[in-house]
Amino acid sequence: MRIIDADDGWLAGASPRFHELVQFVRKFTLFLHGVSISRSLNAGRSLLAFIFRRPHWVRFPIHIKVDVSPMCQMSCPVCIHGQGTPFAHKPRLLKKPLFEKLVDEVWRHTAVLSLYNLGEPLLNPALPEMIAYAAKHGLSTYVTTNLSVRLSERSIEALVSSGLKSLLVAVDGISKETFGRQRIGGKFDLIFENARALVEERRKQGSAFPRLQLQFLVFDFNRHEKPLVAQFARDLGFDEVHFVRGATTPWIAGAQPIAGPPKGPSPLPRCSWPYFSAVVLSNGQIAGCCKYRMSDIYDGGTITALGDVSTATFGEIYRGTAYRMARAMSSNPRSAGVQQGHFCNGCASLYSEKVTDAGVQAAVLTAASAAGLSPLTEASTQVQD
Repeated sequence: MRIIDADDGWLAGASPRFHELVQFVRKFTLFLHGVSISRSLNAGRSLLAFIFRRPHWVRFPIHIKVDVSPMCQMSCPVCIHGQGTPFAHKPRLLKKPLFEKLVDEVWRHTAVLSLYNLGEPLLNPALPEMIAYAAKHGLSTYVTTNLSVRLSERSIEALVSSGLKSLLVAVDGISKETFGRQRIGGKFDLIFENARALVEERRKQGSAFPRLQLQFLVFDFNRHEKPLVAQFARDLGFDEVHFVRGATTPWIAGAQPIAGPPKGPSPLPRCSWPYFSAVVLSNGQIAGCCKYRMSDIYDGGTITALGDVSTATFGEIYRGTAYRMARAMSSNPRSAGVQQGHFCNGCASLYSEKVTDAGVQAAVLTAASAAGLSPLTEASTQVQD
């Protein structure tokens, strides 16, 4: 069993972009399961477009995140489902016909589908059939789940035999004292029962898939359980354990638009999403990524979507004007300028925090205080000089 500890050692101090690179490498291993000439050519084309900043070279994404279920039975404090604010529109499950339409349009070029977003994918009863349909077309699929869902023997069997390549189970405690601190509404006994059934069913079918990964979100209150978690996963039959530092600030807090000016050019485009990936929501709309405008995405269509696969083909959308603009904004935000109404407008990856008069004054007062000057007299004189 492999253990990846991003809570300790040099990985703990790595930048967010490095952790994104680690995630990309993990997804790339899934790409290799479904490699073909057309998919390899598409990946190479996207890579060259990214390096040379050529938005019009891109044809299809390598990876698509599909939100099969925006609903969740839990209320974790940092998640949008734990914020206590009712959605303006009732979320709905992704329908199988729409999923099959998407697969039919992308399978020759796209290699990987991740079938989850901020909801619990196992709440969609059609999930095993969706995975099987994607697998029939050679697509690698993976799912992240809280696994705190009542699953029948038939559901377990269907999930294992579907062709799913990877199943990641996220927990943040293996005792009653720690589990309920974050996983509000979850049942650890149910997770244990489902995990054991999945391992047994995989053994029964003689399959190496899905690869079972346990992701343990580390906080101060559960860090002492890390050795127990590793042994727990080994005893159950997991293939990997990932220790990841848990977030304490609600995700949506850092996912809102900012009003600053566009950033200047960088050695590579500031965001890889419009070159390599896409997000298809359960209603068919396409979002630029899964990290920005989270509350808008989950508020029933209040976003300015980049397209809608229920009314157009995915290829038309990904090669269309809105997506080309997203790539142009990523490649050089300052050159692209402010694009009011575009999904990516105001993203912190592309725009700087706005410097206000109040912010300048606060900085001056702080500097004056550090220099031992009076903020009302000497500080203003020093600044003017």
